[in-house]
Amino acid sequence: MYAYISGSLEKLGTDHVVVEVSGIGYEIRVSGRNLGQIGSVGDRVKLFTSFQVREDSQTLYGFLTEEEKALFLSLITVSGIGPRSAMAILDRMTPDELAEAVLTGNARAIAKANGVGLKGAEKVILELKDKIALPSFMEGAGGKASASSGSSAAVVEVLTTLGYSATEAGAAVRKVKDKDQKTEEQILKEALKHL
Repeated sequence: MYAYISGSLEKLGTDHVVVEVSGIGYEIRVSGRNLGQIGSVGDRVKLFTSFQVREDSQTLYGFLTEEEKALFLSLITVSGIGPRSAMAILDRMTPDELAEAVLTGNARAIAKANGVGLKGAEKVILELKDKIALPSFMEGAGGKASASSGSSAAVVEVLTTLGYSATEAGAAVRKVKDKDQKTEEQILKEALKHL
């Protein structure tokens, strides 16, 4: 219904903000992570939004990026994961951290989100592992993008066309050391040794 809302930030709550647009104040639920990054009262903000209607509520959820919104929409398709649980996951993890956890089968990382639990985390992995986009997590250690991240993603794509799952391929590529000093072919050869 609403793709995004852009206006003046009028209020910062504990789990929501109020954005005024043409004299109307929209209460938008946001994650704690985004709350800390959104700005100060009086700033102009733009939030990508998802309007969720339930039996007992109508809630507008907001995100700083379209990627976060897309992940939220994917998460709420998982049985047992509603909007609140999806927001708890996005509060706990960045999109890249979530994608890495899904692709590597790390249910414990997802289960740390408030109210999700191990069974819920396993459902997230099971239902999203073939839908989630490859993140930039195939970078070197330290969280900064290396020149090889594009090569690593290409190698994962090759491995999945060879019949390996995205989880297996991603884990094998991550085990390759010094990727930024290797060609795609070298990364592929070493990744195959780990499979």
